[in-house]
Amino acid sequence: MLTVMPKTLLIVYHTLTGGTLQMAQAAAGGADDAEDSLTVRLVRAPQATAAPLLNRASAMCPPRLRHFALCIALCGLDSCSVEAEQLTVPAPDASEFATKAYPVLQRDCGFPACHGSPQRFFRVFGPGRTRLRPETDPFADPTPEELMQSYDRARSMLASTGDLGLPLLLRKPLDLSAGGTDHGGRDNWGRNVYQNTDAPGYQVLRRWADTAPESAP
Repeated sequence: MLTVMPKTLLIVYHTLTGGTLQMAQAAAGGADDAEDSLTVRLVRAPQATAAPLLNRASAMCPPRLRHFALCIALCGLDSCSVEAEQLTVPAPDASEFATKAYPVLQRDCGFPACHGSPQRFFRVFGPGRTRLRPETDPFADPTPEELMQSYDRARSMLASTGDLGLPLLLRKPLDLSAGGTDHGGRDNWGRNVYQNTDAPGYQVLRRWADTAPESAP
């Protein structure tokens, strides 16, 4: 019988100011949404020495792929000479997120089996959904930490190199016929969250994304 190995993507990053972490989070979000069965792990370079990486590679990969997985991980540690494109992580208005975009994401995306799941990078925390801290009352108002975590993860889904068209936050929940992309959040009839760009919830997310200044930190 063929054994299907669980898929795990290990992203090793180094950061001093937090900018590289945002790029790593954006990459994790894109990979996470691209394949539902994928588990994404972020590891800071100082904690990613060869021995732990080898252990992770052994645990994650069948024998014939372990060397390949370790080479990829060590390549990240050694700062390979491939020149990366500049990734911009926008910073849309945080107050408008809290009052307008966050309630829409809670309603349409934050189900425990969807973007409340710990297997997802893009997660939305809050009342009636997954709480950031399990001891929080399930129906209490969102905590400042939950709002900030949800905001940071949502804005990372707006990151792009400038030539990718719609960012993931706006492309993933949109139906293919309207310019969207494949998404595990389709319903039993194969419909995506938003059938077209005129959907009220989509318009709220689009307007919030448009509040980002031209150049974000």
